[in-house]
Amino acid sequence: HGLDGTFTISAYLISTPDFDEVPMLNQSSARFLTYVVGLPAVARAYAQVNGWDLDTIMGLANHPLFVGMGTKTADLSFYRHELVEASRDVPIEWMRESCALGSVGDCADKIAEYRAVGVDEVVLYGSTPADNSELISSWRERGR
Repeated sequence: HGLDGTFTISAYLISTPDFDEVPMLNQSSARFLTYVVGLPAVARAYAQVNGWDLDTIMGLANHPLFVGMGTKTADLSFYRHELVEASRDVPIEWMRESCALGSVGDCADKIAEYRAVGVDEVVLYGSTPADNSELISSWRERGR
């Protein structure tokens, strides 16, 4: 494309270091529902890019919570905390593949996975700077 080849690869990574189950689901699986319920093109993109089963993703919209939803997308009808029960239908392994979940060490390991495949910078989101303070300290201690 005639570019000079100098660019930065950034990855946006939901992080939930040491979160209990419900806050973890709220930040990861419930957030995922806001991206895919009512948005078939987005659902197809997630399936294709991640190798996830499209029928499973599309089936998430069949949860009773979404029957008769008054808007096109889940994020326009519900706050994420209202999606936690429906989020239990999202395969947790999908969230573990794509998010930094678990202990501080688990989350730092996920950042390391992204860096190992060539990501220059990882942007943590879905949680606050205070939530990530121990994770950031742990990452710095690794010397990366």
